[in-house]
Amino acid sequence: MLPDDSCWRLSPVYDLVPNIGFNSEHVLCIGYDNKIPDIETFLNEAKCFGIKRKYKALDVIKEVCEVVVGWGDDFMRNT
Repeated sequence: MLPDDSCWRLSPVYDLVPNIGFNSEHVLCIGYDNKIPDIETFLNEAKCFGIKRKYKALDVIKEVCEVVVGWGDDFMRNT
C-alpha cells in the first residue's frame, strides 16, 4: 500500500502475494489491527479504495476469491 493525497492505493504487484510467517499464518497487514483479515475487514477497507457501496465491495471480494482459489496449488507446484 502506498499513501496518496487522500487515501491509500495499491502498490506494485509484488505486494499482492501474501507472506506466510513461521507459524503458517498470513502476515500481510490489512486494516489497522493485527488480526487475520475477515470479510468485515475487507468491507471496511474497500472504502479506502473508493468502493463505497457494500454490494459492490462484496462483488469485488467474490471476484478476487474466484481468481485466487487455486493459487495455493499453483505456488506449491512451482516451488
